[in-house]
Amino acid sequence: MSLLPAVVFVACHGGPADHFATFTQGLLQEGCSVQVHATGAALTKFTDRNVVQAKPFSLLSDDEDQVAIKIAKAHTKATAVITDVGHPFAAKIQKAFTQYAPKVRRLAYYDNPEKYVPGYSETAATVMPLAEKVLFANEKLIKEELLSAPGTKIDLSSNHPRGIGYYPVAQAEALFLRRQSEHETARAALLEKLAFPDQGQKVLVYFGGNNELYFSKAFPSFLDFLKQAMTKSDLSKYLIVLQQHPSAKEKNLDGIKLQEWLKECGEAAAAPKIVISDFDSTKAQIIADGALYYQTSMGPQFVIAAIPTVQVAHETYDDLLVRNKLCQTVTNKNELIIAFDKLPPFSREAPAQAAIFSGLGIRTDWLALLKKVVIEMQVEQALDALKSNLARPIFSRQVSKLMRQGGPVAIVSAMSHANKAGDKFLQLACSSIAKLVLKRSSAEQISAFRSYVTSELQAPQHSIVRYECEQLAN
Repeated sequence: MSLLPAVVFVACHGGPADHFATFTQGLLQEGCSVQVHATGAALTKFTDRNVVQAKPFSLLSDDEDQVAIKIAKAHTKATAVITDVGHPFAAKIQKAFTQYAPKVRRLAYYDNPEKYVPGYSETAATVMPLAEKVLFANEKLIKEELLSAPGTKIDLSSNHPRGIGYYPVAQAEALFLRRQSEHETARAALLEKLAFPDQGQKVLVYFGGNNELYFSKAFPSFLDFLKQAMTKSDLSKYLIVLQQHPSAKEKNLDGIKLQEWLKECGEAAAAPKIVISDFDSTKAQIIADGALYYQTSMGPQFVIAAIPTVQVAHETYDDLLVRNKLCQTVTNKNELIIAFDKLPPFSREAPAQAAIFSGLGIRTDWLALLKKVVIEMQVEQALDALKSNLARPIFSRQVSKLMRQGGPVAIVSAMSHANKAGDKFLQLACSSIAKLVLKRSSAEQISAFRSYVTSELQAPQHSIVRYECEQLAN
């Protein structure tokens, strides 16, 4: 068994792949070994980020079960495999590792910040129960009731959910800076391209979705609110840009509905100017004086980048922004008029991060938390080998090295795992090994161990382990 954690990421979607690319770079810096398998848009994300550890696989013509088995067999000595949860192939990976690489710890990563997302959640509900542990990007979701469908809960009580608080904050902060330097010129260029005279109108970008509720109810309601609002307010001072979801462009269902609306209402004097974007979502966010949406994973980015945001729909969607009062909500024409009128002018002031991060379940120490999970997986793997293998002195030495390298995280993890297993041999072995490791530790290292025990083992269920660790420290 390698003394450095060996982590395998398997990605099928671009969103989690972007997270995995960051995780790969962070874990490599921490001395871990990382291998990546990706396909389609996920592979493109790794390539764009120059992650050379990414190996391609195809699901177009090959037998998916055999692809999963091949990946599992290639990593039988890994510490952990982490899959995304939004693609059915992730379930095949989880099953393949269970059968062909049973010693490898299996984790599923829920990258979306919301507790329910149409389509995504249905698939996630089939993937997550197959994993030993579920990781959440949004730390707050570990205390939420996840849904596979409205009213249908997902039971993860046996999958040890963990939150690491990751969000691509750097991208949102970079977007904020780009808005400061590029907003005015990008807005002016758009107006010139559309041959619209610049009369100080606000540019509102509607970020479209790609699910049935969006096409059948949310977007049609938005268009209907505009039609009704035109009878009470002059909306010609607004330019609205429809930024279609990349996966929605081929069928163009929202584009067709918009064209129908324009034929009926577009020439009215009080009508807003509405166009369909021909640029990417990053440029759309740079241009936007306000972001409109129904349901989008980009919501947190809007807020961190200081874009005034409005949720517009047939009914309020209880997402992260709404629950934390980080955006306005619109469900009728009157609320739309008020929300548009209340949109603040372009701001060059950075938003208060602490309150936003708290509401969105974001932590700045996400890498330490991720590494902690990986070390815990490695310790559990080593203790299982120690328990079952006759050559116990060999595995005892490996556990000792893990404790020295992993520090307080590894020691506490070993003590906790042994106690939870109720195995007297493991408990005595871990206590003896930890005692030897701490005897050879510096005063500074022992102090760090005491601090970690105090911070991590406060819950009543940890009282026995906390007492044992405190005795070891003394």
